[in-house]
Amino acid sequence: MRLVATIVAGIVATTCALAARPAGAQAVAPAPAPAPAPASAPGGAAQERAAIAEHRRLLLKILADEEAACREQFAVTACVDDVRRRRRQALEPLRERELRLEEAERRARAEERRRQIAARQAAARQ
Repeated sequence: MRLVATIVAGIVATTCALAARPAGAQAVAPAPAPAPAPASAPGGAAQERAAIAEHRRLLLKILADEEAACREQFAVTACVDDVRRRRRQALEPLRERELRLEEAERRARAEERRRQIAARQAAARQ
């Protein structure tokens, strides 16, 4: 729950910074993602996935709003390119967190499978 609160606080700060800037000013980069919760905790992986998904959803909404604002300017292309570049930069840490989480889950499944095989082999020897 604390992780979700941290994410929401970062997104609120980003939204406030975006809303406070004057029209035509360069946008502020989105807040960095908070440190991941340990995936080994009960429900940690599910909470981490939910937090990543929520952060991504809010981030994409903010950036979509910025892109829509770009389309109302005279020089659209440079503004849209900037928003898309910042979108890639903002989503990269989220994707890295997802990849680390998936790797940890794969390792846990493989370890569990090895334990099952070892237990089966030990039972067969007796």
